[in-house]
This record gives sequence, C-alpha cells and structure tokens, in this order.
Amino acid sequence: MGLALQRHAVSSSVLAIACCLGHIGYAGADVAPPARYQKDRNGVDLARGTYSGRVKMLSIGSGNEELPLYLDHRNGRPGTSEYELGIYGDTTSVNVGVLGPNGPASTVFTKVNGVWVSKLGDGATLTQSGTGYVLTLSDGTQYSYDGTLTSVDSNRIARVTSVKYASGRTLTMSYLRQVGCSSQYQQQCGGGSNVPWKVRLISVASSSGYQLHFDYASTIAGDSSWNTLTTITAFNMATDACGITAYSCSFSQNWPAITVAAGAAAGSWTITDNIGRATTFTTTSIRRPGSTTDDLSVTYPSSGYGNVVSVTAAGQTWQYSYSGTYPSTTVTIGNPDGTSRIVTSNVTVGLPTQVTDESGAVTSYTYDSSGRLSTATSPTQVQQRFLYDSRGNVIESRLVSATSGTPADIVTSAGYDPSCGNTITCNQPNWTRDAKNAQTDYVYDPTHGGVTSVTLPANQSGVRPQRRYAYSQLQAYYKNSSGTLVASGAPTYLLTSVSECRSSSSCVNSADESRTVIAYGQPGIANNLLPTSTTVSAGDGSVAAATSFAYNGAGDVVSVDGPILGNADTVRSIYNAARQTTMVIEADPDGTGPLRSRATSYSYDSKGRVTGVVIGTANADGSSFTAVQTLSFGYDAADRKLLASLSTGGTTIAVAQYAYDAMGRTICTASA
Repeated sequence: MGLALQRHAVSSSVLAIACCLGHIGYAGADVAPPARYQKDRNGVDLARGTYSGRVKMLSIGSGNEELPLYLDHRNGRPGTSEYELGIYGDTTSVNVGVLGPNGPASTVFTKVNGVWVSKLGDGATLTQSGTGYVLTLSDGTQYSYDGTLTSVDSNRIARVTSVKYASGRTLTMSYLRQVGCSSQYQQQCGGGSNVPWKVRLISVASSSGYQLHFDYASTIAGDSSWNTLTTITAFNMATDACGITAYSCSFSQNWPAITVAAGAAAGSWTITDNIGRATTFTTTSIRRPGSTTDDLSVTYPSSGYGNVVSVTAAGQTWQYSYSGTYPSTTVTIGNPDGTSRIVTSNVTVGLPTQVTDESGAVTSYTYDSSGRLSTATSPTQVQQRFLYDSRGNVIESRLVSATSGTPADIVTSAGYDPSCGNTITCNQPNWTRDAKNAQTDYVYDPTHGGVTSVTLPANQSGVRPQRRYAYSQLQAYYKNSSGTLVASGAPTYLLTSVSECRSSSSCVNSADESRTVIAYGQPGIANNLLPTSTTVSAGDGSVAAATSFAYNGAGDVVSVDGPILGNADTVRSIYNAARQTTMVIEADPDGTGPLRSRATSYSYDSKGRVTGVVIGTANADGSSFTAVQTLSFGYDAADRKLLASLSTGGTTIAVAQYAYDAMGRTICTASA
C-alpha cells in the first residue's frame, strides 16, 4: 500500500522478507497455499523445506487491465493455474486461497460462536451463507466461493467463482463439473462415492473484456481425459465472441496461447506457446525453450517428496540440511562457493526467527500472537519495532539504536479509522508522519476507496501542497456469447483527473493549477478500459498538450501520438505473436521531407532474451528497414549477460565481456 506504512513491512536497512507466496497442487495432493512464508533464491520454503516456483506463461491486456496466466511448479507436482483457488478445511477451521502479489496465498479463519474469526489479524472477514462464502480483504476486495463445486479428486470444500476489487473491476471464474452420479459405479464417480470425480476450470474472464479460455481433451463426462488440459488461449472479447462456459471457441486471429501435452518422460508435461517455444515441467525439474538440459532440478529424499535436499539451477547446486524440534526448524544451506547460510524458523508462523549469513552475521525476528512481525534486530543490534491496530495496520515503526535512546529513536507512524464502518477505506491511512514529525493527510472516496486528495507537509513558505484525484465510473464494451456488443455490466471506477497547485494552496481552475485528464474508450464502442489519451493543461485551459494511445487486440500500445497536430510526432511499435516488441519507429524527423524515421529492431532467442538491437531507419510502417548499428548480446545458462558487442557496417567496433562467480556475482568486466 503505497500511501501507508506497508503491512508487515520491515525497513530495508534491517531485512527483506518475502512472504505470502503459495501454490496449489495437483489432484491427490491438493493443499492450501501457506499464509506466510519466506522462500530463498531457489524457491525453497525455509520453514517447511518445500519447493515452489512460478512461471508466467501468458497474458492479455496491459496496465491495470492485464489478465496474466501464471503456472505454479510445486513440491513434486508440475504446474497448475494460480486461478484455481479454493477453501480448505472443515466446519471449524479453514484456509482461504487468494491471489497474492507474488502468487496464491491464504488467509486463515476459525469459527468462534458461529462466526468466522481471522487468525492472522489482517483485517479480513469471512461470511458463510449455506454453501456460499464471501471473503472480504482489508482493502475491500471480495472473493466469492461456491461450496457445491467439490469433487472427489480435491481437498477443497469450495472453489472461487469471482474476485471483485473495490474499484468494481471483476474477475469471473467459470467451471464445468462432471454430471451427477446415479450410481457410484459409473466411470466418472469416485470409488464407491456418488460424488463426481472432477471439476474443471473452463475460463477466467475480466470485466475489462479479456478472457483466458481452457480447452480439454474430451467433452464426455465419463472419459478419463475429461480433465486433461490441452490448450489455454488469452483473447479479447471485444474482438472475438466466446461465452465464458463454452466448451470451445473459434477465433478470428492468432491470440496468445499455450498448448499442453504429456512429455516423453512419465509425469512430465510440455507447454508450447504460439511461436513454438516449449517449456517442459516434470515433478522435479523445469527445462526452458532451447535448453538441452534442465534449467532447474530439485532433489528430494529417496523415501519420496519431503524436505528439499538440493536444488541445481544453471549448473550450480545448493544443498539443504535440516534440524530442530517443532515448532522450530533450522535449515543449513550449502552454497555452490562452499559458504553456508543458516536459517531458523517458527513453523507455525512460517517465517524466520534467526538468519546467520555467510559471514556469520546474525539477524533475528520476533512475531506477535497473530504471526505479525514485532521486531527485527540487525547484526549490529539496531532494532526495528512495529505496532499494529486491531486490523493489522502498522501504526508505528520505531528504529532503536544498539544503545537505546542514544541517538534518539527514529519513529514513523500512521493513523487509521478506530473502527471499520467501511472496509473499502478503513484500512487506508488518514495520515502518515515521517521521522521529522511532518504529516501527510489523505482523503478517500467512500464508494471505491480511491484516494481523492493528498496534502503534503508545509513547505518553506508555509503552504501545504495538495494533489487532487477524480474518478469516473466506466464500463468496457465487448461481445457477448451471441456476438452482440454489450456493456460489461461491471461499472469500474477509473482515475480520470489529477491536479495540483504549482505554488499556492488553492488554485482550482486557475493558471497556477496543473491538471492531467485521462480519457478511456467511448461508451457503446468496443473497448477494454485502456487509456486512450492524456491531456496536460493549466487549470484555466490557457496551455494544453494532449497525447493519444492506440492498441492492438492483445492490449499492446501500437502508437503514441504526441501533442503536435497530425502524425509528425507519432511513435509506432510492432510486436510478435508472443507480445514481444520487435520494432519501434520514431516520429518523422522532417514531416514531408526526404528523411526517414529512426527505427530500432529487436531480436530474441528461444528463451525470450534480447539477442540483438539494431538501430537504423524505416518507413512509418516499419518497412524498408536499413540497419546502421547493431548491438548483440550473449548469455549463460543463468540468463546473465556474457557478451555485448557493437558493430556497424559488419565491422565490430566495441566489445564488453562479463564473468561471474559461483554465486552469480559479477567478478570481471572487460571492454575493448
């Protein structure tokens, strides 16, 4: 939360903890993602000894409207979609899966006197009505779960069906379930149970008009391949019509997509994108496009999946050994260079209590009864302390020296509503104070929670500068399942104006006001709520400059037209089918004159790394490209740059080379 003291945050001068990452496994080992944990550089959860990785495979849209697809590679299982969230547990205690900033996470509740109560003290609430559940996070985001979407092959007692953000933007998850069983002996029924085996995710659709559509090998409920995924396509519903529960879709163009197929080895899957780049996942490894050996492999005990024994990445191996008695566990990480790091964790919290780095320096941490960070103590005994309100908001951060009181503590603080009458705003700070006691004040819209004003501390002239924000409620327009252009039905509040005074505290509609107005697609015309123009002006309109944007169906910016009338200052971009920029054509340098536009061409290898940047000239559409200079790059297996060379006219004029140690640190740079 950019305006507030970050929840569960710790000053970078003391430590950096990566928490709240989780993954959801395949059938047969379907478990909730942890609420909190710290992973090391190799994806090993240091409190639990498990491995999980995250790979972005697809996306559609851009900016706040992007709809990405991440696959999780979890302890002993290949990848699965992060959108397959659920509720795990029973009638008294549940873990509720959510979309965290770095992957799936959980929030945890226990039932007390018939009411679900958060165990994490994070301001979240959970309500239940029959088989339906609604989770409301501290920022007002609402998750809805359906308890009828259960199956024998899953431990989930409910599956997520929608995510609605405070702005109104909504994600909808749609499923198909094998038909009900009249007899437990039907093929799709679960081993003596009348409950069908499978539920499958068929689509994820955003209210901005983008959809991820999942296709499977069979539409016949009794087939063993009914739940075998074959293709995932990311497309724009403003261009192509396909219902969110359709078995399959017909497309008018080549959208970003991946195909999924069983690999040559047992338990392996190969995922190929629409430009032919194949990534192979096994239960213990990932092999990226173009690689002849595994880019990452994980070793487990010979007895089966459990604590990770070693991880090999890009030819370097890290060893893991474990000790301790529950709830404390200690893992010693043996690095490729022979050094080691020792991490002791509280398993119930899922986070470290002590870290001894490679030099022997010790950093320690304590947590409160809700698992929130209370103190972090550096090797020099500088300590950072945190205070929270009842909803888990950080209300004070205090940095205390090794000799407490000398020098004085460095204190920052924030103020929140004392009680939560409106979840959308109550967990956003009304004010923050920095270490010099300078206060910044915030006001929010009670309907969608967007900040409407930020008033900074007084400047040297005694003026408190203020920035003001305005919003409009808009809808995307795209095709329904019948192909008719319709409004999304999910009005969304979008930022449409930002203004501030240049020198005074009050300046609305005056020359002293600087105002930026943002426009989006017009109602009744196909659009995905992407910004179409920004206009910067004085408050009285005396000075104004507008820039407009155009997009392709995937949501990539294909042109930016600056404030000069006509196309004289238009910059154009071209992309490949994987949404990588292949050329940028800059503005025409002389209008109707003979000079052509400067252009830059980009080339990539099978792993998606930039291997060449060619600077030259081209026509406005990118045709007739003429190279002037070429910059080429070479990489090692860890994606580190080994070589950069500059050439012109086929002659190399400059070269730079790079070398690294076993830990990936740069040890040498040579240029000629």
